[in-house]
Amino acid sequence: MTRPGRAPRRVRGGGFSYSKHARLRRPKLLFLGKCLLSCAGSNLIELLARDMELDAKPPVEGRNFRFTILGGIGTTRITMRLNGKVVHDSDCPDPPCHEEMRIPAGEGGAELVVIAKDSAGMVLERKFIVGRTEGQAGGFMSA
Repeated sequence: MTRPGRAPRRVRGGGFSYSKHARLRRPKLLFLGKCLLSCAGSNLIELLARDMELDAKPPVEGRNFRFTILGGIGTTRITMRLNGKVVHDSDCPDPPCHEEMRIPAGEGGAELVVIAKDSAGMVLERKFIVGRTEGQAGGFMSA
């Protein structure tokens, strides 16, 4: 619906508008990854724009490794690999996810990989090097 001789004008947000009120009638669209979402006054965008985070102290052999996955949407699948071998695999239906696993003794220097994938398709992968315990007794006492 343009008047002859008038070019469409560019509006904020990257589209073209033929009237100054066209923006108010159409919901603004936002492109996130592979999906196109309408953000007409919704907090959904804030939830989807968040990234997953892993909060943890470095793992140490012979001790419990505790960590928290923040920012996941829906069910989050958590997999832990120690030197390529799966040592922990679980689903967390209600993020934030609090996980704990004992690192076996003698695994100092090994690579621990934590992989978290939520139902929205976001993937978090974090690698750690397992620390060694100091003053580890290597033998037994004899009289």
